[in-house]
Amino acid sequence: MWDYEIFYRLAIFSINDGIEIIAIASLFYSFSIWLKQDQQKPLVLYFYGLATMMLLTDLVNLPTLSNSFFALSPAIIMLFILVHQKSLQKNFVALKNIQPSELINSNWLDILLRACLISTNQKQKVACLIEGKDALSELLNSPFILRTKIQASLLEALLNSTNYDQQKMIWVSNTGLLLSINVDWKSLDSQANSQSQTIDEWQQISLLYTAQADAIVFRIAPQERTFDIIAEGKLLEGLPIDQAIKLIQSYCLKKTGQDLYDKSNSKKSRSPFYT
Repeated sequence: MWDYEIFYRLAIFSINDGIEIIAIASLFYSFSIWLKQDQQKPLVLYFYGLATMMLLTDLVNLPTLSNSFFALSPAIIMLFILVHQKSLQKNFVALKNIQPSELINSNWLDILLRACLISTNQKQKVACLIEGKDALSELLNSPFILRTKIQASLLEALLNSTNYDQQKMIWVSNTGLLLSINVDWKSLDSQANSQSQTIDEWQQISLLYTAQADAIVFRIAPQERTFDIIAEGKLLEGLPIDQAIKLIQSYCLKKTGQDLYDKSNSKKSRSPFYT
């Protein structure tokens, strides 16, 4: 009977066998859906190909290859997980390169830092995101877009406004444009939670995004008057004002090949973000 032959081939002789097959098939399907999230590599295709090879070696009675595949299957699955996890972190940042534009004003960073420090003196929390050549608009929750020249009077008015949210960030470009205020990162859900719980959530997400995007984030603590700086997936906490300002300036200018450091003090002030 054909139905008996099918069940015999599938080794289904009882309800328990059917439950086991359903459970294994569900795990196989769930793992495939998880792998499908990777848009950079066809991991699902590789996984299906490997599974097909394992099945064929068993069907055509190649015991050495079949036993080798099954013995190595845990290591192979772990390899898929590691490759996929690394690719997912790269996919967090949907990098879109911004065409280089002319510098709006050469002292924009001084104006920005001065405005931030003045707000800090008024016991305000200030956080700032400086965008480089990688567009961040798809990664941010932004109430509006300004795209206007950074000016001291404008920053002062915005930071003193009742609409300014101290828990969010000021978003600027490294060409001297004020892009928006009250922005924050889009949530990364479980990926952000997988980071160390000893740091804040905004730091966790900033570490993941800046590891892939050309951006720098800093926050000033009004009580301690110290900076926390995140760039290239690295976090520096509790930096004094002078050191932090030199570090931010060096990071912003190194992309254009300029060097703000005093040559006589280059060893002391060299940026820890350089690799």
